[in-house]
Amino acid sequence: MKLYLLNALITPFDTEISESAFFAVKKVSKNEYEEIFRIALKQKFEVVSVIGHESTVEFMKLILSDDLRDYVKYARTEINLDEGDLALVIRVKVRGDHIREHSLEDLKDYYSADKLEFLTLSRIYNPELVFKPIVVAGGEND
Repeated sequence: MKLYLLNALITPFDTEISESAFFAVKKVSKNEYEEIFRIALKQKFEVVSVIGHESTVEFMKLILSDDLRDYVKYARTEINLDEGDLALVIRVKVRGDHIREHSLEDLKDYYSADKLEFLTLSRIYNPELVFKPIVVAGGEND
């Protein structure tokens, strides 16, 4: 199982054209983010950092606990969430006028202004269990 570290909320999957992918996203606090990170390490998850902005890596190394910092690395790699994998996401909540990498100072300011959020992302497998239609007694499905 893998723990991915991301700086954007994405839906990383590779399926056939007729397949669907469903994802669960949960907003967490920074403390919960770190606790989930530690639990994954205890459970021997392989940590894969695919943070695509160097300033975000620098920022995360400033705010995360000492025991987690070494896992945060810059990489722009394509990923797929497989069953049992989990992603931890840090992202800016505000949308700029154009696409650009936020500076370290920008990220510090966003963090101070509560404009950064921490999320978990996981893929739901067997979605037919989630979308199973209810059969009503006496209906045409009887």
